[in-house]
Amino acid sequence: KGTNGGFAICNSDTYSSSVCDGTIYHTVVRSPIYGDHGGPRTAESDFTDQGEREFRYVLMPVGESFAPVIKAAKLLNKPTTNIIENWHPGKLSDKIFSGLSVDCDHVVVSALKRAEDGQGLVIRIYETDGAEADVTVSGAVLPTALKTKITPYSFMTFYLDDASGEWKEVLLTEYDIENG
Repeated sequence: KGTNGGFAICNSDTYSSSVCDGTIYHTVVRSPIYGDHGGPRTAESDFTDQGEREFRYVLMPVGESFAPVIKAAKLLNKPTTNIIENWHPGKLSDKIFSGLSVDCDHVVVSALKRAEDGQGLVIRIYETDGAEADVTVSGAVLPTALKTKITPYSFMTFYLDDASGEWKEVLLTEYDIENG
């Protein structure tokens, strides 16, 4: 992203892209054994990228914010699921359901899960544009909204204790920051 804007390559099922002397190089296949880690090779040691390969990519402009690029990349890699509903009597509600909502375009929720200790929820967020922001994450799937300040390009993990109903920032490993 330069002063006049730029572009991004979003891809699915490929490895990397690079630019050199105005040429874009996109690695679409690799041939090492994956998951090898230097151990003994077993029947489970598959070779990567053997046979026919399918992938998709999108070349898109980047303006002042990377938020649209992040959203496009996520949709490319995990398309929206279409659930077909059978006919039933009754009327659909006019209400809008929001399972999870972030009030800042350049903050992304990367995970929401049950905590490893089984005693709370964990949410992970990150900032994409290099701008500090006050952010609120709320919605029907959260018993309590998360309100925090996020610094440029940071990645933060929070824990919501079931008993207290209060959020606290924790390490990526879900341990307390002080005792980590």
